[in-house]
Amino acid sequence: PGDCDWYPNLAAQAAECNNIYFLQGGELGRPDSLVFYNQARVQLNFGLAQYPQVLDRDSTQVIDTLDTGYRMKFSAARSDSLKREQWHMLSAPLRNIVSGDYGFGGYPLTYMQKFGPIRTKPQHDMDTTNYVVGEWTDFFTEMSEPLVATEGFAFYAYEFDDTEGGAWNRNNPTQYLRNRGTDELGYFNEMNDNSYVSGRAGGTYGLKNMNGILELPFFEDSLLLVSHRTQYYDGKGNSVFYHIGDANYGSNPPLQYHYFTGRTDEVTREVAGNYRFIPEEYKQGNWVFPDTVVHSGAGLSASTEFLAGNPYMSSIDMVAFYKDNGQWLEPQFRVWDGAGNTFISYDIDTLNVGNEITST
Repeated sequence: PGDCDWYPNLAAQAAECNNIYFLQGGELGRPDSLVFYNQARVQLNFGLAQYPQVLDRDSTQVIDTLDTGYRMKFSAARSDSLKREQWHMLSAPLRNIVSGDYGFGGYPLTYMQKFGPIRTKPQHDMDTTNYVVGEWTDFFTEMSEPLVATEGFAFYAYEFDDTEGGAWNRNNPTQYLRNRGTDELGYFNEMNDNSYVSGRAGGTYGLKNMNGILELPFFEDSLLLVSHRTQYYDGKGNSVFYHIGDANYGSNPPLQYHYFTGRTDEVTREVAGNYRFIPEEYKQGNWVFPDTVVHSGAGLSASTEFLAGNPYMSSIDMVAFYKDNGQWLEPQFRVWDGAGNTFISYDIDTLNVGNEITST
């Protein structure tokens, strides 16, 4: 679960299971070589405002069934939700996850942003001297962009907002005036969806269908797949993503929200690796963790800032991280305040290994 004070640490003993689920905030210490499993799933809890999540805390703290609906209900009850309408710094936990997997087809709207390690700009307003700096730069523009081990990104999801025009009259789109990107539920065929993603007529989609939970991977679960309105999966490892846009085309129709643009992205899933931890490699018939996980330093120079995502479902001791990588790093790290663009800096020289300053 995601709301525990303590989590298992496999530093001394190996463990074996069939399937392992990580709820929002859940951890497992030292999974790199000491956990043997068939499939792993990771869940992110974005909460619901338009439709409150069903919370039913199981007193036994055990999932009695793997039925999708029950699993989503259990996850919502056993983990704290991420705040909407603020940026979250994330990294991909599992193999074969691509940018489009974090989208709900506009219900609600989501954004993903990259951290650019190289960018030049004037050092001061009155100074034309350029210097190299890392900062949040480009947005993801493709739905098929792979998210690799150690790569970090920022994620943003709209909150439900019913203040601009009230409820929507489905039979008269002119009466729907507010931003539809804040909705959490939609109906196929309302905007000619079925002509693109066939076989879903009469169904619904959006974050509400998943009780506020984004589970990765999801594309082999029929209910979760349909909830991602703009993705089609053929069951054989191939995904098609349909791009959407918003526009006002005049009087016929008066408004178009989240319409299909006709543009598509495709990606072939590595079926054998869909449910494996992202650092793992398939060698000689077995899944193994490399001795080291490398973040590319191509193009980096002195004073460059870059973002390295944590590829493990575990906390990292930043002092120990520096001891292993100090030849490339300055002896300090920053902790994001979780709200704006403020970071608290810590000098590693004044800390000792084992201090409870961690980054998840």
